[in-house]
Amino acid sequence: MKKCAIAMALVGLLVTTGAEARSLGEIFQECGPGAMLFPTDPTGALISNLLFSPGSATTSGITTPSLCKEADATAAIIIRDSYEQIEVELAAGEGAYLSLLAGLLKGVEQTEQEFVAILRGEFTEYVSELAFAEKNRSEKVEALYYMAIN
Repeated sequence: MKKCAIAMALVGLLVTTGAEARSLGEIFQECGPGAMLFPTDPTGALISNLLFSPGSATTSGITTPSLCKEADATAAIIIRDSYEQIEVELAAGEGAYLSLLAGLLKGVEQTEQEFVAILRGEFTEYVSELAFAEKNRSEKVEALYYMAIN
């Protein structure tokens, strides 16, 4: 009986996020990699998230619901459309795209420099991996997106 009550409580957390109740379908349309790849096509985002990353979409939908359709999605588009330039700016440690991302995603108590330094460190580790050279552009964009929003 206790396990059933715990399961019901967890399901309740998935259905409601803070003061704003959202359906799982809305989360799959507005959050995760699907929303990043298909920012103007909710059906495409939904299908992509269901097929490839249901866990990622629900996690971002629950932990940062206010960002799913706003700053998070804007950042996803910027990263998708400007990945190569952002890569150059990360190597340099500064740039217009990094400033834009910091303005959208940095924490309230975080400075732009702190945001860039953390992102740069994580990205440096990522590109240092042997498998990095074998990854396609979409995989690199998705990885950078998750580094930036976390």
